[in-house]
Amino acid sequence: MNIGIIGYGNIGELLTLNILNLNEDYKLFISNRTRSKIDKFENNDNVVICSSNKEVALNCDKIIIAVKSPQLIDVIAEIADYLKDDAFIIHTCAGIGFDEISKVYDKPVTCVIPSIASSICENKDKKGVSLIYNDVNLASENKTFVIDLFSKFSIVKEVKNQKELELFTIITSCMPAFVALNIKSFVDFMAVNYNLNKNEVFDLLSETVTSSSNLLSSNIFTADELMDKVATKKGITQKGLDLLDDELPEIYENLLNALLKWAIFFSFYISYLTILGKTRYLIRDCFD
Repeated sequence: MNIGIIGYGNIGELLTLNILNLNEDYKLFISNRTRSKIDKFENNDNVVICSSNKEVALNCDKIIIAVKSPQLIDVIAEIADYLKDDAFIIHTCAGIGFDEISKVYDKPVTCVIPSIASSICENKDKKGVSLIYNDVNLASENKTFVIDLFSKFSIVKEVKNQKELELFTIITSCMPAFVALNIKSFVDFMAVNYNLNKNEVFDLLSETVTSSSNLLSSNIFTADELMDKVATKKGITQKGLDLLDDELPEIYENLLNALLKWAIFFSFYISYLTILGKTRYLIRDCFD
């Protein structure tokens, strides 16, 4: 099967490497605005480096578009006339609804939001979560394809609507960055204020976070049970828990409100860009 990948940023690279590591009968046709990023695949028999997005569209039955969100509508409009009749588009762009896409492309698509944690390791363990949001009119065989593909390297979560997609994206896709910031901030504070070796603090803290997460994800303990195991009444850990329990709810409320407001703004921004894009195509057609 020929699978196209348009865009080789963080997510495009993640998906390309994951699919290649599956060692299945897939041929990848890849295009990217900066050609040098994909030159490394020149000698890979399972990859065809394409000179344009049009070349991807002409050769592939399934096409993953992994560009930045404001570029998605233009990319779909660019390739729409060259797609095969049974082509299936998957995009990884948060904040863009099916109604916006329908203004330039009239067939059902799927939105998949993978986590940067979704990578294939040597032991082939699944990592992270891929959110899947299907157009209601999507053919069953395409639904099966996308679930089967992404479930090979991640935990798959199907969402029901755009609002649910936004909320779960914060949980699965944004959270790795928030976790990284928490770790970095704690490490920097300890290193600066207590003259500890930064690398040593980072290694100890990241291992503690990983092992604690494993205890929870493996259902060895619930969150409440783990806190009870570590904290004793009137002990130092309990003092820290009380402080965090007091302050974190407001922090998370402010965080979620800010992110959801941005999502609303971004949706209007994409609508505006779509209108500009359609106007540009109309003007171009008049003079061509």
